[in-house]
Amino acid sequence: MTQAYEKRPPAPPLAAAALPMGSVEIQDWLASKVASLIGVSARSLDTAVSVREWGLDSIALVGLTGDLEELLGLELSPALLYEHTTIADLATFLGRIVAVKQAG
Repeated sequence: MTQAYEKRPPAPPLAAAALPMGSVEIQDWLASKVASLIGVSARSLDTAVSVREWGLDSIALVGLTGDLEELLGLELSPALLYEHTTIADLATFLGRIVAVKQAG
């Protein structure tokens, strides 16, 4: 039997270095990712709707945070999606962090 919570090897931090991402790109990525998780098109997803209305459980939210860490090359709190509850708010917050990181 395979364990449900196997640790994944760390992804190379190429996303933050090779693909500069601002709030718009992060929002687009988040909308696409969340839409695929809940089975809707990214265009139909309202980025101003609270995470509580997405229908994702805490395991999915922690997984999404891990995916964001890999994408952006950042260490993020698992509570991030509870502090910034909409895609738009989260993307704005992360865009600011990425901008500061890229500025050096």
